[in-house]
Amino acid sequence: MFDPLALDEFESRTGIRKSDFSGIWDRADRIVALRDLAAVTGVQAMPWPYLEKLIRGVTLAGDRTRRPYRDGQIRQLRMDPRGLTLGQTFIQRSKYQALLEHFGDFFRGFCVTNGVAKSTAAIVLGRTADGTPAIAHYLPPIVEEHDGKFILMDGVHRNFLVRCVGTTIESIVVRNVAEPFPCDARPWEEVQVTEEKPAKDQRFFNLRPELFRDVKHIGIDG
Repeated sequence: MFDPLALDEFESRTGIRKSDFSGIWDRADRIVALRDLAAVTGVQAMPWPYLEKLIRGVTLAGDRTRRPYRDGQIRQLRMDPRGLTLGQTFIQRSKYQALLEHFGDFFRGFCVTNGVAKSTAAIVLGRTADGTPAIAHYLPPIVEEHDGKFILMDGVHRNFLVRCVGTTIESIVVRNVAEPFPCDARPWEEVQVTEEKPAKDQRFFNLRPELFRDVKHIGIDG
């Protein structure tokens, strides 16, 4: 569930000032999930300072004063999903099928890199179903590096597809993360494809909920 986020609140949570990016925010006053845009009217490559502030603004679900990426080293890399481990126990078939069939529709009509594998960070302008102007963020999957190992934090279904077809995927990689990963990291072979989401207590390998990264708090929804 992604609740619309007013831009004033977004500014206070991330430090991204509207005055610094006035050309982006001239026609909207809220951030929504990309899937909640009924029409896309513009796509802009996300400036690096904007991306950095977004990532550094991520908090823990159990304590919003703790920001695991605040002092981290943030890089944009193309990753081979086979080199990743992950904490999620499942892949939902309907979700990866929807990505496969409909992801390209979001940016139809715009001359931008498209597709699950090679899309880079973007700020998307559009309108919701009731005609309200809004902004959405698209971010590549987020990967954390712990003790030289790469753990997939966000973007499991996109990485699953890319792993299946044998290519690489644009990713945001964070080193020097200030908090432990919120669950055990396991190889792809231990992850199950399911028709439905498992019960909440079965969705992650030994989840420590107080360490869960709350990306929706600062307007990220994949």
